[in-house]
Amino acid sequence: MNRDKSSKVLVLGLTLFALQALAQQSDHQGFAIEANGKRLVVRPQTPAEAYGYLQQTLSQMSFFDANGYDVALPAHQGFDADGEIGSLNSFASEVYREADFASAMAKLRERKPMLQQALEWFSTLDDSLPFYVPTEYTVVLTLYGPGGSYNPESATITMLTTPDGRFKGGGGAHTIVHEMMHIATEETLVQRFELSHWEKERLVDVLCQRELGHVLKDYQLQPLGDAQLGEVITDVPLAGLAAALAKYRK
Repeated sequence: MNRDKSSKVLVLGLTLFALQALAQQSDHQGFAIEANGKRLVVRPQTPAEAYGYLQQTLSQMSFFDANGYDVALPAHQGFDADGEIGSLNSFASEVYREADFASAMAKLRERKPMLQQALEWFSTLDDSLPFYVPTEYTVVLTLYGPGGSYNPESATITMLTTPDGRFKGGGGAHTIVHEMMHIATEETLVQRFELSHWEKERLVDVLCQRELGHVLKDYQLQPLGDAQLGEVITDVPLAGLAAALAKYRK
């Protein structure tokens, strides 16, 4: 083989290697979708985020135990519910692996059309309705905790997955939309009418099933949700939710 052909083969080999490396890297990294000026970003936790979330999860174990939640924790004696949590450095070097998020990220990319439809629904809600829709939602994947949590102030959703890409609650897209509905109703309805944990879960479940059932196929109500509240709001239009909850609270 002459030098020109050898160079071409070498360049081709390096190009294929670079493309493979890029494809592997993209499995770990996030993506974003947009609709009517609103944005949804999905990405894995960083090591520091994962460590902080694990600390928070361990501090809330009494609540999770009391409410019947299964909580995922690392298979590492320095980071379980029975002892003191280890350092960030030991977590980053001994526990955290970015590759553990690859399968989940790949599955969520397949659900981008579903997430797009949900974001479009939220983005077109009228300002007169009792919902808060932030400019941007950030979904961060975690390997720890009970399944899903949300921060309405930062519009951050933290969602549990596994290294083989499994999710709770009917699939990753279902959980993301469920938490988006939590953010939408937290201040305007949940806090306003002082709803309990299981009252707010039934509120969110009913709204997700009723308003986005065409997107979230086979969406299931949580069995522990407050059935009485669900009956009160089942047929109430969005504009009448506040009045219905005010009557229910009295």
